[in-house]
Amino acid sequence: MSTEPLAWNEQFAGQLVTAKSGNATYYIDRGHGLGVTAYVGVRDPRGSRGFSLGSFRTIEEAKQKCEQHYADAAM
Repeated sequence: MSTEPLAWNEQFAGQLVTAKSGNATYYIDRGHGLGVTAYVGVRDPRGSRGFSLGSFRTIEEAKQKCEQHYADAAM
């Protein structure tokens, strides 16, 4: 993965925030009313996989977690 910072895009009036890097897409969803959920989806030759990065109070907290995960994966 690149070491460039993630570029975030808001969709659905800020209910969904996404960032794409290579074969990974980070999602932040605040549409459930129970806080903010962050997860990552990965596409590779074997198919698609996804997993949760956790639940957070704010979008900024979720972005920080995604950015940390992205930085760790780039190492």
